[in-house]
Amino acid sequence: MSSTETTSPTSDRYSSLFPIYDEADLVVRSCDGILFATRKVFLRAASSVLDDVLSMGREGEKRDGRAMLQLSEKGEEIEPFLRIVQRDDGENKFTLDLKNLVQLSPLVEKYEITVLSSYLLAWSIEKLLPKPPSTTRASPSDVLSLLALAIIHDKLDAAKTIIESLEGWYVYEYDSDRTFYYNPTVTVPSSDGSVRRRRLGIEDFPDELLERMSARAIKSFGRASRKVADEKDYTWASAARDFKF
Repeated sequence: MSSTETTSPTSDRYSSLFPIYDEADLVVRSCDGILFATRKVFLRAASSVLDDVLSMGREGEKRDGRAMLQLSEKGEEIEPFLRIVQRDDGENKFTLDLKNLVQLSPLVEKYEITVLSSYLLAWSIEKLLPKPPSTTRASPSDVLSLLALAIIHDKLDAAKTIIESLEGWYVYEYDSDRTFYYNPTVTVPSSDGSVRRRRLGIEDFPDELLERMSARAIKSFGRASRKVADEKDYTWASAARDFKF
């Protein structure tokens, strides 16, 4: 639970969103010296792992008269986690972005926060996959990141919904450059015809998330993306129906 990547206490500072307050009975410290004043009850309700730690009194030294819990994550990872578990009024749903979701994903697994994984996916699907006729769309890299999170957290229905949303995306590749277009109507100029247009595929997944997916999920998505690319009548909706992990 602790980390060797700690800084001197003299350089510690409280997060502006979680300053010390009277009702706080716990200070969470990140590995980079960011302090978060909170209450044990929030963390114990959200995480079975942290519940065990806090119920057994295994916190470390005191800080500002309160128990201190040292975590191995950085402050930028802990902050969105606390923003969700400490409040339940819905506001936080609209302040998180995909970067936060990717940061939160390892914490969801490490600290066994099962409720949070469902909450995050439900919110992110609504935000990142707007329904027609909206013209605001997440980038395909964002959508693929979201798909990876759904697979990692064993949310098959969510994964199928996300896969369906990939319809219409194309990738243009030129040398080492890669550009995504949604239902492109423009011709990409190329003097030597070296620009390649293709559908999205397994190679477009972010590496850091691909490494955490199961071999079965990677194989299933890879097979689906090849069929979408090779078979005219096989759409991403077809791929969603066939997808499994």
